[in-house]
Amino acid sequence: MPGAGIMRAKRLRAGALGQSSRFYNIYGQRVSASAKGAFKGGQGWTAHNPSIGSMLSLGIAKQNKNAGGNNVCQPGPGPKKTCPELTANNIMTVGTAGSGPTTVYGYGAPGSTTPAGGLTPQYFVQDLSATVVFIYWIPTSNQFEIVVNYSGLSAPTQTSAFETISFVNCDNQSVRTYSSASASTFDSSTITNVQWAWTAATPQAQQQENAFWTSALGKNIKVVFNSTSQNIVWDYCCNNNDCKCRGPLAQCPCRKGGC
Repeated sequence: MPGAGIMRAKRLRAGALGQSSRFYNIYGQRVSASAKGAFKGGQGWTAHNPSIGSMLSLGIAKQNKNAGGNNVCQPGPGPKKTCPELTANNIMTVGTAGSGPTTVYGYGAPGSTTPAGGLTPQYFVQDLSATVVFIYWIPTSNQFEIVVNYSGLSAPTQTSAFETISFVNCDNQSVRTYSSASASTFDSSTITNVQWAWTAATPQAQQQENAFWTSALGKNIKVVFNSTSQNIVWDYCCNNNDCKCRGPLAQCPCRKGGC
C-alpha cells in the first residue's frame, strides 16, 4: 500500500484524482481536505469550487488567484459606457413660503410672495416669451401647480405648451413627472396667468409629493420637458465614475446602470 509521501505526490500531479490541472488554491492559502466546507474542485481542496457554475465564477476565481485577493468590485478592463451628459431645460432652486401646515414648496418669480425659490432660465424653453410665474406644491390643497405668464401672446391649449414636465433630484435620485393631458385643471381664461394643476387625490399620492418636494428643499433640481427616457434619473444624473464596467470578463456586478 502506498505510503503517505506517495499519496501526497499523487495529489500534486495532474490527473491523479481526475483533476484537469495542478492544484491551486484560489484564496492564496492552503485548505486541507478535512477543513469545514472544503471539497474537491478542479483547482484543489477549497471551500469554493470554481469548476462548477458560470464562466463569471471561473473568471473571478482566476482573477483572485492572480491578484492575490478578491478585487472583483474594482474597475476592470471591460468597456466604458459613454454617459449621455444631457443638459436639463431649466434648473430650479426649491424654496418655501409660509410656515407650518400652510408651507408651500417650489419656485416663485422675483417680486412674488410664494415661494422664494429660483429658476434658470425663467421662461419655458418651449416658448421663450412665456415667463414662469409659479411652480409649487401646496400641501394644504394637495395640488401641484404651474402658472405661466403669456401676456401679449396667444394662450396655449392644455397640451400645446408641453406634453410632460419632469423634475429630477439627483441628490436622492428621485423624479416627479407631470403630463399636461392629465392635469386636473387647466385655466387659460386670462392669458396673463395660464395655469396647470394636478391634484394628489390619494393619501399615497400626497405622501409621494410631500416626500419629493420636502427632500428637494434648498436644492437645485433639473427641469426636463417631454422626456421619453425610461431612466431619466440615470440620463441626467449620470456620474462618469459609475459608467465603468467592473469585474472580470467585462461583467458588471457592482456598478450602477448598464455596460
